[in-house]
Amino acid sequence: MKTILHDWPDKYCIKILRNLLPALKDGGRIIICDNVTLPRRYDEDGKSLVPKFVQRKQAGADMTMFSVFNSKERTIDDWEKLLKQTDERLIFEKVTILPGALWSVLVVKFDG
Repeated sequence: MKTILHDWPDKYCIKILRNLLPALKDGGRIIICDNVTLPRRYDEDGKSLVPKFVQRKQAGADMTMFSVFNSKERTIDDWEKLLKQTDERLIFEKVTILPGALWSVLVVKFDG
C-alpha cells in the first residue's frame, strides 16, 4: 500500500485496513510504504537529536496534512496505535526508515 493511508484520518485508515483482514491468512503481511515522522528525542543535555530543518519540515507537512486532509503525519507510535485499533492481530514486524527518502517501509504481520 503505497501512500494510500497517508491522506486519511485514523478512522478511515482503520476502515481501509479492516477491509484487508478477510483476505489475510495467518502469517500474511501488509507492506505499507508511507511517511514515518521522527519523534522528538533529546540527549542528556536537552539537545534535540533531530536536526532543526527536519523538525521544521515535519511540522510543515503535519500542518498541511491537517489543513488539507484532516489527517496527520504519523510517528512509529502513531502507526502502532492505528494497527492496534484496527485489529489486535496486526503486529509490526519491521520498520525501515529510508535515509534521504520521503517514505518508509512498514511490514505488518497478521497473527491470525
